[in-house]
Amino acid sequence: MVEDSDFLKKVLLLALFNRHDTDSIQDVIVELDATKAISMTDSKKLLKEIKDDQLLVEGSFTDLGKEKVDEAQKFFEM
Repeated sequence: MVEDSDFLKKVLLLALFNRHDTDSIQDVIVELDATKAISMTDSKKLLKEIKDDQLLVEGSFTDLGKEKVDEAQKFFEM
């Protein structure tokens, strides 16, 4: 079973990866909060984890980050 934070992290990873070139990370977080997908508080906490895990560095996904995005995409394809 997937924990809530793991599930939400996958959602955030995909949202960040698929953001438009003109959208900032903050724009994505605000949109997720507005649609009630992930609260602003949870998004910021998860974003910190994503950055601490070196999945996203200076606004770009690392190779490890891209692997995690691929895993998230496969998870949601089921």
